[in-house]
Amino acid sequence: MKRKFAFMVMALFLGGCASGPELLPLVTGATAPLVTEDIFVATARAPSDDPLVVYSGGRSDVLGFAEITVSVPPEREAGTLPMPTRKPDFSRQFAAVAVDRDLTAPGFVSRLDERLLEFSPGERTAFVFVHGFNTDFAEGVYRQAQFLHDYKIDAAAVNFSWPSAGKTPLYLYDRDSAQFARGSLVKTLRLLAGSKADRIIILGHSMGALLTMEALHEISISGDKALLRRIDAVLLAAPDIDVDVFWQQVSQIDPMPSSFAVMVSSKDRALNLSNRVRGGHPRVGEGVDIDALRKNGIAVIDLSEQGAGRRSLNHSTFASSPVLIDLAQSRLLGRDSLNSETSIDTALGNLSDLLAGVVYLPAKAAGVR
Repeated sequence: MKRKFAFMVMALFLGGCASGPELLPLVTGATAPLVTEDIFVATARAPSDDPLVVYSGGRSDVLGFAEITVSVPPEREAGTLPMPTRKPDFSRQFAAVAVDRDLTAPGFVSRLDERLLEFSPGERTAFVFVHGFNTDFAEGVYRQAQFLHDYKIDAAAVNFSWPSAGKTPLYLYDRDSAQFARGSLVKTLRLLAGSKADRIIILGHSMGALLTMEALHEISISGDKALLRRIDAVLLAAPDIDVDVFWQQVSQIDPMPSSFAVMVSSKDRALNLSNRVRGGHPRVGEGVDIDALRKNGIAVIDLSEQGAGRRSLNHSTFASSPVLIDLAQSRLLGRDSLNSETSIDTALGNLSDLLAGVVYLPAKAAGVR
């Protein structure tokens, strides 16, 4: 058993050593109209000397800002994320159309406000994505563009990019980097609170979920309840957080966002490995106690049966599941459907057999005491 576990660790770690950082090459010579998504970036990464990398895995005390327009390839299946080569094929690969990495904080907010004003009053949402472990700068940007496009999210997209090394063996470096970036995420959320956004929604993936919870905790202990009230919804996808640590975080965040959901999977191999490395301490994203989450007012989306099979880590199912994409596009996974008691009867009435096995509403909303 020990030899088998050692092999699993080696296979996972060595599998992440072969490739270099993903690139942000600019699309040139496009002969057809491009479908694009605008991504506003706030980052605690150090700038890279390579213009195709833009930001490195190094850490920076100075919060950097950028605006990147990403081309979404028309010839791909929803949920997939084909990465570009140095000379990208825009029809099949994600790529950058424009990169402005010289924004100041006021310039960042000004550009963001311009985007927000394209939406109707009351519908101006800042959608913040906090990427996970082993994610370099370009991959995090492409992932948000893919998620934004496939899930048809009507919002101004803000990518908070913390200094992950983008290399699987550097798990501990990434964990320290997530802690390092906590203050920068808090600063970013304060900037968003001062923008024209009516609401802020945060999606934290994997180790980014830990960073999200730590930032909310820091805001809470600072006494800034006004900022916490601006955060309308939090969604944690495959959170790589110790269960005991999570409940301590939850108990110390006041007020909690009005809508709170967690995506879990018992077949997430990355989280299963994280559990074993820690001597068997379960991770929240493994879904070991869905009832406890529901009783504490947290909706649960169980993706255990939505993964890609035994060959996949099943750690990014939140962005790739066809079922989840269909549910989101049908508006059955909106923040109101998951948490608002005023619309819960409608939500329950719309649940198909498949959805009933995926989404578990908070106990109070579902009529369970």
